[in-house]
Amino acid sequence: MSSRFWRRSWRVVQLLAALSTAAGCASRVCSPNDPYVLSGMIIADPSTEDYSGPQDLEIADGVIVSIAPTGARQTQGANCRYSYEGAYAVPGLWDMHIHAAKIGPESMPLYIANGVTSVRDMGGDLAQIRNIQAMINRGDLLGPRIFTPGPMLDTRESVERAIAEKSGDDHSKTRIIVDGPQEAKTAVAALQNMGVDFVKIRETKDAQTYEAILAAGREAQMQIAGHPRWDYPPAEAARRGQASFEHGFYPFPLSSLSADARNALFSALRESGAAHVPTLTAWKGFTLPISVLEAALADEIGARDPRNALLTQDLRANWREYLTEWRDSKRNIEGWREALATAAQDMSEFRRAGVTVLVGSDAAVPFAYPGSGVADEMTMLYNLAGLSPRDVLAAATTAPAAFMGAERLGRIAVGMTADIVILDRDPRIDVSAIRNISAVIKAGQLYDRATLDGVIADVKSSVATVSNSPQ
Repeated sequence: MSSRFWRRSWRVVQLLAALSTAAGCASRVCSPNDPYVLSGMIIADPSTEDYSGPQDLEIADGVIVSIAPTGARQTQGANCRYSYEGAYAVPGLWDMHIHAAKIGPESMPLYIANGVTSVRDMGGDLAQIRNIQAMINRGDLLGPRIFTPGPMLDTRESVERAIAEKSGDDHSKTRIIVDGPQEAKTAVAALQNMGVDFVKIRETKDAQTYEAILAAGREAQMQIAGHPRWDYPPAEAARRGQASFEHGFYPFPLSSLSADARNALFSALRESGAAHVPTLTAWKGFTLPISVLEAALADEIGARDPRNALLTQDLRANWREYLTEWRDSKRNIEGWREALATAAQDMSEFRRAGVTVLVGSDAAVPFAYPGSGVADEMTMLYNLAGLSPRDVLAAATTAPAAFMGAERLGRIAVGMTADIVILDRDPRIDVSAIRNISAVIKAGQLYDRATLDGVIADVKSSVATVSNSPQ
């Protein structure tokens, strides 16, 4: 890691220290570790209607220790009070599909800046991911907590194809080749020994190998997530243990199934607790002319979209790989637009049937911006898939935490980890409110608006410095 990066990390830490004088401590200057009260907020937790009217939340040691109506009583042990009268508090957001190693550590602060306190990485170089996690845990880097599968399970044919296409990955570190049932069991055992959080399938050689991976996951009590086999019955995949289905095109379209088959699928998904992670944002680039991606890559100062100025060199390199691929292929843009609309409507039908839908951006692909891609995905689930604002909010907060078994995350309640996003408006009514953040709290550490703006400015400055450095 370059010394330049460490200097950037230290500037972020300095920004956090500036919080000691931020926003309205009533009686004295507060240390970041002091207990404090958030006063006057409406709790907009999509999982409950328990709280009526403005509430005071007391936070100590990273945990919510009390919730009471504003002015009802004096909180104990907290001399610091931050007033957010009329604001709305929601649980910390999740992005359930990113590729942390491809995004790189420099982009991690953008997750906190956009209210995303937890992410599910979906496969990559485990050493790189562990390094990012370690920097975040030490306080050297601002970023979300990361759940990861480490290297993905893939076929030899797929890996050889990627090598031939000159994909930027070091495939010996990002993928484990599984070409038969016995290799499946060995691979899952190896991942378990690595201490990863779940198993990610990229491609499978045949149905027998796929079933062997699912069986090994059940035996090891590890979630299996990722890409199912197109030729495998989806209800059977859920029953055998596929925990999440990525990218929204399985089965596709739902209308290809009979009514009885759809009902059987819905029942299997509900009973197993399996989820769909449609990553609609990831497909946006496929619906746009190549010139739009070229313009985004050329927009280093963020004139077209301020987020373009936050794209690191690693992320730009990944987007350029897609640009080369799209130039070399004959994409049917209208066909992609129709497919995206159909996939979105299928998600609406899944949700109406009581199936879990989760927010994931697939950050690392073009136009899935780190951090803010979550708000983009939430907007698409509302506008294209027709999910209610409450369902969209749940898909980014309570549902991901429950899916990952993170029992102390995903809700605003006494005893829960203090992961909170403070908004100007109620996202249960208006999804776009999720973009108007007043403050973010991760594990009790409060980042006010001025600090979040400083974090974004720091990332922008760092990106510009690297871009202008001699190569």
